[in-house]
Amino acid sequence: MPKKKGYFRKAYSVERTLKDLIDEIGYEEIEKAIKKKKSSVQNISNPLYKERQLSHQDAIELDIHCKKLGIGTPFLNSYETLLEKYTVENKDIHEAELI
Repeated sequence: MPKKKGYFRKAYSVERTLKDLIDEIGYEEIEKAIKKKKSSVQNISNPLYKERQLSHQDAIELDIHCKKLGIGTPFLNSYETLLEKYTVENKDIHEAELI
């Protein structure tokens, strides 16, 4: 797979993390990990699709799969970044925007 150009950026949403993962490993690898077809994954990664939801179990399965592929844990990194963002800004966790 070709490498992306540009700077590494921490993801700030589950959808963005999934989109980046699609670009990095492709739909076939994602389907291996979570047993969801391409159309379902596309809906989950689309921020305009109101019914999008990636379960915690799917995120964990994807992180395990990525770790085995040697590319780290993208969803864990995303959660850590979101927690940092909201605690540094002194926002109430209950006031956090829909992630």
